[in-house]
Amino acid sequence: MAVMNIPKLPPLKHVKNGKYCYLVTFKNVWLDGKSVTVPGSTKTVGKIEGGKVVGKVIWTDAFAAEHPELEALDAYRMLKNPDAPSGKRRYFIRFEPHNEMVSLRKVLNARSFVAGPSWVLDHIIADTPLTKALNSVFSGYCRNRKIVSLAYYMYLFHTTAVESYGAFAENYRLPWQVPLRPGQCSKLFKSISSKEINGFLKKLNEEVCKLEAENVGGGNVYYALDSTSVSTYARHLIKAQYGHNKDGDALKQINILMMVNQETGLPVYYRTYDGDVPDVSTIMHTLRDTVRLGVNRQAVAVCDRGYSSIINLHRFYQSEASFVMNMRTSFRLARDFIIEHRQELEAPDSYIPDIGQHAVSTTKIWKYPVNFTTDCAKRRPQLKADMHVHIFFDENIKHERKQLITKALACVRTKLAAKETLANNEKCLAERFLIIKKDDAGNILSVKTDTAKLAEYLFTAGYRVLVSDCVTGAVEAHRAYQMRNSVEEAFAVMKQDIGGRRFGTSTDSTTEGKIFTVFIAAAIGLMFKTRISQCKTKGMQIPFEGDRAVMTKLSGIKATLWEDGMYYTEVTGKKRELLEALDIPLPDAAVFTKAELENMKEDDAAEEEETFIANNVEELAAALAEV
Repeated sequence: MAVMNIPKLPPLKHVKNGKYCYLVTFKNVWLDGKSVTVPGSTKTVGKIEGGKVVGKVIWTDAFAAEHPELEALDAYRMLKNPDAPSGKRRYFIRFEPHNEMVSLRKVLNARSFVAGPSWVLDHIIADTPLTKALNSVFSGYCRNRKIVSLAYYMYLFHTTAVESYGAFAENYRLPWQVPLRPGQCSKLFKSISSKEINGFLKKLNEEVCKLEAENVGGGNVYYALDSTSVSTYARHLIKAQYGHNKDGDALKQINILMMVNQETGLPVYYRTYDGDVPDVSTIMHTLRDTVRLGVNRQAVAVCDRGYSSIINLHRFYQSEASFVMNMRTSFRLARDFIIEHRQELEAPDSYIPDIGQHAVSTTKIWKYPVNFTTDCAKRRPQLKADMHVHIFFDENIKHERKQLITKALACVRTKLAAKETLANNEKCLAERFLIIKKDDAGNILSVKTDTAKLAEYLFTAGYRVLVSDCVTGAVEAHRAYQMRNSVEEAFAVMKQDIGGRRFGTSTDSTTEGKIFTVFIAAAIGLMFKTRISQCKTKGMQIPFEGDRAVMTKLSGIKATLWEDGMYYTEVTGKKRELLEALDIPLPDAAVFTKAELENMKEDDAAEEEETFIANNVEELAAALAEV
């Protein structure tokens, strides 16, 4: 039998701290006839499992490195004189050879988790601006890990309702493993203050700007800007108002505006505002907000036609903020641009194969008022700047629009001839585009199309007008606007993948915190989708189509928590192909640090399991023996 090498350790004593019990080194000196601990001589070297003064010792990494012989030994702190009063008790460390055999008790205590989805998401968000901002602002009370765990739940379970989160946390490996009850989730949402949200957005954009500054010479950085509405049944939310509901619900709503980096898919800014505020009225506040929060001033905001107005163009120039804006073709200014270049646009020479459309670019001088109040008698002074106008014409869109309206009007004329009742939309078409003559009795004599009104309707069909202060090329402007779909994708993730069409909250404090968590969940979902897209662009073969199918397959990767660590199941076949295609490392046999394991092993749960086993070990052993 091999002789066990007993380590020589410094004097140790225990220190209780709440439900934990730590072992620390110490050095005493005699002072005035008393033994006194030397200040600064104590150092934590380990803790005792179960939080008691006796039991198995878990050494710190630093202390174990100082005493490598501890690796082959299990250490137990024992009481030398159990009958002595508390002040006279003496303790010692008993060492036993480390036994690699798995005991029945360990088997019964082992917990299994679905680990593949969170393993992938952890690696995708690791060391990103999102994670750095969360860790910087919400590290207290581990709220950063709790928020991320709730965000994982929302994305993986397609819901913002937290009633099932406890069951989810029992079965999925998470950054914060402790299940939270619905009341605890609400408390977490309430704890997220507007000051912290602002601090998070500032830190997020500070980190984003660092990364984007490294992209010198890589062209413009584009931020897609758009908003959506979220309906609510709550009666007393301050921001819940009736407005233009983008989901068509006859309910009050809260509006949410986002800015998303079109290249990375990462949302860099969001805010909530009253449901009765139209998009076109939000630009001034948003521009001020982005300056306050440190959003990249060099980025180009890409806006849809809902934000187009002469005043908003002024505000972009006044703020020295770059933009690409889709102008409403019903605007006089846009129609003038189309009239001026119509003949050139419809000629073959203006066709650009790269975008499959006709395009013409021109530069105009834009005059805008100085952004301060003056005492001038007549008018505020104006400044001038270049505005690059890009006009696009798609023959197919114009043809399809003409075909649709022609067929619709033919259907209305047929119904009128047969004296059938028209639907509401058909009545609108008849009033707008048809000339109907009737006799004195009200009988229809003739029905003809008003060609002038139809021509007016089709005048701008197939045309798009993009204006910008900095983008000079039509192809670049077209690409920037097409990539604006990234913000639409963000809202799709929020409403469809996360189930954010309703927030299920009734107080303002809970609502703002929950919207923030939904924002984090949407950001994580977008980063995952972006990773899949980037891998496909690089030619990597993803064996499954769609992020949902990928996550379903990843759910087959399990992890088991034992007393001495967490171990993953073998990752083979399609699961291995997936991780390799996503450029995610394969999990090793024991990948967690002691700090991570401590977060997963809660003493209360451990005590309950110990009690259960102690009361039922004979029955469980008999059952296993029968198997």
